[in-house]
Amino acid sequence: MVKYNIEVARMNLQDAIERIKTGRSLLFCGAGFSVNSVNLLGTHPPSAKDLAHKICNTGGFDEDDDLMYASDYFISKFPIKIPDLIKDLQNNYTIKEVFEDTKKICSHKWRRIYTTNYDNTIEFATNQVGKHINSVTIDDSPRDVYKKESVCVHINGAISNLNESSLNTTFKLSHSSYVSPNSFENSTWYYPFKKDLEQANALVFVGYSLYDIEIEKILFSSRYIDKTIFIIGTDASAKAKFLLGKYGTVEPIGVAAFADELNCFSSIKSVDVPTLKIAKYEINDITKEIDDEGIRKFLFQGVLFSGYIDNFVTGSSIKPFLIKREKIEKIIDLLKSGSHIIIYSEFGNGKTVCLEVIKSILTVSGKNVYYVSDYDTDYSRDIDTLAKTSNDLFLIIDGYSNYMDLLEYIFTLNQSSLHLILADRTTKHMVHGDYLNEYLDYAEINVDLINTDSELNSMINIINNLGFWGDKITWSLDRKKAYLSDNNDSKISSILLSIFDSPQIRSKIEGELIPLLSDDNHKKAVFAICLINIMDLQARESLISEIAMNDLIYDHEFVNKREFKELFIIQNEQIKGKSTIFARSIIQNYFNSSYTVSFLLDIVEKFEKNHNAGNIEHEIFRSLLRFSFIESLLPIQQKRSSLMRYYQDLKIRIRWLDKDPHYWLQYGMSELVFSKLDVAQRYFNNAYELAKSHINYDTSYIDRQQARLYLQSALKESDGKKVYNNFIKAHDLLCNVKINHYSCRQIMSYEEVYKKKYNLFSQDIKEKFINSCSIIKKMIIKAQGNARYPSDDYYFSACLIFLDKIITENIKG
Repeated sequence: MVKYNIEVARMNLQDAIERIKTGRSLLFCGAGFSVNSVNLLGTHPPSAKDLAHKICNTGGFDEDDDLMYASDYFISKFPIKIPDLIKDLQNNYTIKEVFEDTKKICSHKWRRIYTTNYDNTIEFATNQVGKHINSVTIDDSPRDVYKKESVCVHINGAISNLNESSLNTTFKLSHSSYVSPNSFENSTWYYPFKKDLEQANALVFVGYSLYDIEIEKILFSSRYIDKTIFIIGTDASAKAKFLLGKYGTVEPIGVAAFADELNCFSSIKSVDVPTLKIAKYEINDITKEIDDEGIRKFLFQGVLFSGYIDNFVTGSSIKPFLIKREKIEKIIDLLKSGSHIIIYSEFGNGKTVCLEVIKSILTVSGKNVYYVSDYDTDYSRDIDTLAKTSNDLFLIIDGYSNYMDLLEYIFTLNQSSLHLILADRTTKHMVHGDYLNEYLDYAEINVDLINTDSELNSMINIINNLGFWGDKITWSLDRKKAYLSDNNDSKISSILLSIFDSPQIRSKIEGELIPLLSDDNHKKAVFAICLINIMDLQARESLISEIAMNDLIYDHEFVNKREFKELFIIQNEQIKGKSTIFARSIIQNYFNSSYTVSFLLDIVEKFEKNHNAGNIEHEIFRSLLRFSFIESLLPIQQKRSSLMRYYQDLKIRIRWLDKDPHYWLQYGMSELVFSKLDVAQRYFNNAYELAKSHINYDTSYIDRQQARLYLQSALKESDGKKVYNNFIKAHDLLCNVKINHYSCRQIMSYEEVYKKKYNLFSQDIKEKFINSCSIIKKMIIKAQGNARYPSDDYYFSACLIFLDKIITENIKG
């Protein structure tokens, strides 16, 4: 267990109140918060102990202090009296009057309020001061209210929702309700709760006694000791002060005194200046030169202190550690001309680093640069504040597809002084780019390739400096350039994979990883960190904990292990950096496929239950259904058996998938890649049939894979008519879907059919085949005129080359 660290700097009462005024603090209300409220009976809401006595007396059995026992016994022995019990609870916990101190506390803006109380004290007091609050229980979806500013979450159930059904589920009274699958730790609210703990600037507990063990488990790590304060009664025991003191500052002043302090502070402090949730980029002054170890960690972990980037931009840095990307100069010129920018790239090719350099360049030149870093925050007030200034502002959003609601809000303002710099992976941009084009005039910049002499030279200098060439160290400059261009496709991702696969680097990584992977919880935490980085999500402690299905990431002892710190860096409750290539290399090379499949199935099963709770949960769930994503995590050895097991077990873990066309498409693709055509066809048939039951279901994804199957079938046939029959079925499908790089991947098989099977055709069939090539060529030329992505253009050009060759050869003939 984590030991309590007495050396951590603590927040005092005045500090807490100053933070509360920003509206970014959490309020936790325990029984002591409602103790003076007046219920419908004209009394105060009973404590757990007093309620247990009331239930015992109502049932006519011996008094007991244990609420779980008393309620369980009553419900079991007197089911006919359950309606009376519910009515009694409603009378005791429905509030009709509150004290002024309660109103004062509820009048303040809180990031969120959590309470273990059943009563409606918070809602009643908030309404009394002319404000509205959204009241929810853990049975409600966070998606609907998480970004709202005024929300009260009843962890143990709310009296307003009490009925015979909730009495044994979300209303935590009896033992059965506590062990219910809807308990807080297993609910959709547990992950948002952990995110709130991370992102709040203060955790304020009023009238709380650590009764709820599920919250105590998070606080026990003492991760938040420096921003936690407990407001307890003046008569609190020494034991209570000692126990609570392990988790934060204890102020035994009582609720009324706390309310007065809060109110007094409000009257003497100005709150006119808003505190922005959107961060402003500031130049970091640093005189120290980055060392080789820092460069190595940057390549491996993607972590680089912004001060080093600022030095690079200002020319103060001597050591080679960044590539001067020529595309960045183009981006800066476009921004100066007033254009919005979208930067996109494939997996691991440096878009995030490009953004960091752009932040620095703009800031050094005197521009105001802001950026967002939290998917689940409502930034609308910040945008309103920034929009009031006439100065040019630059807002950077990495992974913009996760912020579509924010972008939609920005579009409604039509603010000419706000310039957007957006970034995302190519596949996500292809989904959202057309929509953005309706509202935003932007330039698209792809940063996948480093293919100019200066960029290649920069990369070579970095590798030279670190001594990563291995047996290639004696190669000439031209030979090294050719190696980076040809063998690694001029992509940073390919170059880094080559480095990570070298014997000396593999040996070093193994030395750090093996001690971490010896314990199952450690292993899950490492896997979770890597998986999050591969998904291009923010690797916050809350999400790592959620995916790892343990709270090890909050353990100081674990994160301070030398081996962990060598591989990962935690800063502000987040694993810093986005080295997706390094993360994928770890999963592929150091986790066996059996473990990977088993753990992925556990994760997808967990997120299936919560995938409608929020955007991130949904993104994780959908990624874990996708064949291309799962395949990318598995080593080449035993890939087919691993994929088969994954998709076979997936439909057992998630029962509704066997009715989902997308699932059968992915399952079919996993068989098609290993040429199991009969099995793949059966699964594609399932996908088509199920698609018929969905209104306006887009079958183009199935059509492309079906065409791929027909073309593979054609290549297996030795009879010319059968070859052509399969070919023409594929051709007809491809002529009826959008021509893009996905289509062209299948069209490229035309060349193989031509080379291997053309001589089997009769003259009539040969003419039909050539005519089909001409038709698809015209379609590609038309699509090429509207090409927006380098991946499209690459495939278009490649297809046109061989189609021209086929047509030309046969015209001559």
